[in-house]
Amino acid sequence: MFREDNNTYYRPDCNDTNHADKIVRQPKKKALLDTKQYYLRAAKRRLCHVCHVDPDNHNEIESIKRTIHKLEHEIETIQSMDISHKNLHKCKKLNQDKILDYCVRVLEDSKKHNIYFITAEDIAYQLNTYVYLVKQCFTKMNHMGLLSQPEHKMPHDCYRPKRTEYDTIDSGWAGDVYYIR
Repeated sequence: MFREDNNTYYRPDCNDTNHADKIVRQPKKKALLDTKQYYLRAAKRRLCHVCHVDPDNHNEIESIKRTIHKLEHEIETIQSMDISHKNLHKCKKLNQDKILDYCVRVLEDSKKHNIYFITAEDIAYQLNTYVYLVKQCFTKMNHMGLLSQPEHKMPHDCYRPKRTEYDTIDSGWAGDVYYIR
């Protein structure tokens, strides 16, 4: 739920992923179909060849028939495939009061766990909402005296080359840090 440094992320309570996880895209449906159909045609040609050359070789014929059946089943599965959207992260536009209540609860929890700052990106990911809405709530909380002004620890989006082999600085993105008062 919180981030203590730039490398350690705590997973949100709502699911088993963090915002650093990536979606691995599967090969396209047409490419999968083409390869499976090619292997099916090759297996059928092989079956015809084996049946004409050596019809008494039942083991090889049965093996090829099992392969053909397996490929036909895989082709049916691929043809019935739909694009899965369950892995994609979708944002909802939440009410400002709900976001503010959640942020106040986060601040109370952070005092118990000795956490000194939060970021808008982490809260937005936990609530499945947009970052700009959370930043608006953080501005209100700043006016109430609960959070500090945003502090830019690193440039938001830039190239930071490594100076030595032991240097941990690398290219990346860093959000603003809001210290808890």
